[in-house]
Amino acid sequence: MRHPGCFTLLQAEHAAAGHCGGSARDFKGSPAACLWWLPSGSVRTLSNPDWSLLSPQLQCILYHSQLAPEASLSCISDIIKTARSFNANHGLSGVLVFDGQHFLQYLEGPQQPLWDLLVRIAQDPRHVNFNLQYKGTVPGERLFRSWSMGYALVDDADPLAELGALVGEAALEKLKAMVPTLVIA
Repeated sequence: MRHPGCFTLLQAEHAAAGHCGGSARDFKGSPAACLWWLPSGSVRTLSNPDWSLLSPQLQCILYHSQLAPEASLSCISDIIKTARSFNANHGLSGVLVFDGQHFLQYLEGPQQPLWDLLVRIAQDPRHVNFNLQYKGTVPGERLFRSWSMGYALVDDADPLAELGALVGEAALEKLKAMVPTLVIA
């Protein structure tokens, strides 16, 4: 029986990632610890897994949204606090940019935790007009490797409005051009 706190991984995804010689092995768990049997026969605890081992290609998303009319500005600190903890535990990194009215968020990491989070974010009542602008494979290295969730408050709404009007590669390139101008905390 698996421990309820164990991470699960679809066997097909595990095998497709090339682990265990192409055949999935089972996760082992107990109330004391959750373990993952690696191809070499060594064991890794899953209290802080190396998510890069689970998927050969990291995925990324970029979206733009607007603070919901009934949402308070104080919700931003709650969003950041929750995101930093969740992202760190799931191998995700990224940045949230806010101009007082609009959000722009870029997230990168393993596919399954990223897609699960994207569904939750899209349904979050603290924002409206959710617009997924880019979804794809991380081009090269992570953009925000050292941030489980960086946060940047910008005074000028124009850059986010401009970026919010773009989709696909154009949106991603505009974000990359904006990054050096951000003070990320």
